[in-house]
Amino acid sequence: MNLLMSRVQAKIQGCTLCPLHKVRRNIVIGRGSFPADVLFIGEGPGKTEDIIGQAFVGKAGKLLDQLCADAGLAFCTKYFTNVVLCHPTDTFDGLNREPQKNEIALCLSNVDFIIGECKPKVVVLAGSIAQKYYGDIDICPIVHIQHPSFLLRTGGVKSPYYTKNVHALEELNDYV
Repeated sequence: MNLLMSRVQAKIQGCTLCPLHKVRRNIVIGRGSFPADVLFIGEGPGKTEDIIGQAFVGKAGKLLDQLCADAGLAFCTKYFTNVVLCHPTDTFDGLNREPQKNEIALCLSNVDFIIGECKPKVVVLAGSIAQKYYGDIDICPIVHIQHPSFLLRTGGVKSPYYTKNVHALEELNDYV
């Protein structure tokens, strides 16, 4: 683990800022290279991510990895995180839900710290929640894509939206 990631983990480890800490297994800081050329920000970790402790490792993460490969991003460094770092659910083994406004607000300082330490050349906002809360950051260019879980619900790689998202990610090649 590098020094920057060690600093991030030291700051965020043991966070109890929002009620989600009561029903989490792990704080899911992210997954990937750190620092990174491209920082992906999604909604929140799912149950699989909560168990494993890494972001975007379930079905949606595998589809996002496929999107990146299809967009020719295999050789740039990537880091994946979310607007909340704990599984948004109401009980320990509960179903996924959207993070609530207060949970996002309380986690913003943690995610802002990740962004600052990651030093991305471009940020990809995956889904409407990430776009709502991070759509106006001005540290680098921003690219919007649909959340990979939406693509899964609409057919995965056969989704009518898949190619649109690949083209959006192809724009990243101008920055990395």
